[in-house]
Amino acid sequence: MLALPGLLDRTGTLVLRAPNLGWEGVAPADFWHLDVDGVSIPLRSANDIDCAALTVLREDPTASFIYVTGEVGVGAAIAFNGELLTGRSGWAAELGHVCVAPDGDLCGCGARGCLETVAGTRALLRRSGYADLAALVAGAEAGEAAAVGTIDDAATALGIALSAALNLLDVENIRLGGHLGPLEPFLRDRLADELDVRVMWSHQTKIVTEVVERSPLRASMGAGLAALRHVLADPASWIGELLGD
Repeated sequence: MLALPGLLDRTGTLVLRAPNLGWEGVAPADFWHLDVDGVSIPLRSANDIDCAALTVLREDPTASFIYVTGEVGVGAAIAFNGELLTGRSGWAAELGHVCVAPDGDLCGCGARGCLETVAGTRALLRRSGYADLAALVAGAEAGEAAAVGTIDDAATALGIALSAALNLLDVENIRLGGHLGPLEPFLRDRLADELDVRVMWSHQTKIVTEVVERSPLRASMGAGLAALRHVLADPASWIGELLGD
């Protein structure tokens, strides 16, 4: 199982659209093959953020949350009572492509002002002028105006997108991973202010924001969980199939 960013078909064999990879209508099996002892194993793919969210649910099986993460852009996954909300075609939770600035920068998806044009890693570094995320975090720790201002803008944009999601979904738990984890201490106050103003029920129920640790590893870990999901759900049936019963 491959964990890939973008829209995949329900069979997991075709990447329909992945703007940050420059892929459209790509079948990973055409150029990646897995053979074990001369036996070809079918290659399947799943959305990387959905895979990462499976690892969170493994730790908290009945949780409800919106998980926001990313390395280049911004992706999300939504869970209700321990189940991922993937939508009719498996394309739900594209938070990174929610518009936060109609006249903003052009996104890789072709639209303007998507969240990831403000809060994605590539956008943060371009806007701030820092070479990498570590330098941006160091700049924020030092109170440098370029770092603080860029992160404040990202927190505002994130608050706009997340408040729309929370108003629609009635989920009060936000989990931040990927590049947003190290930035959370600097995002926290501005993000909380945005959510407090924009989420209709924020004064009735506390909105909790948490950081998901080991985030860069979770997509690959979750791909393994996705591949073994039917085994973990019903080991006895899987053993029966294996033995031909």
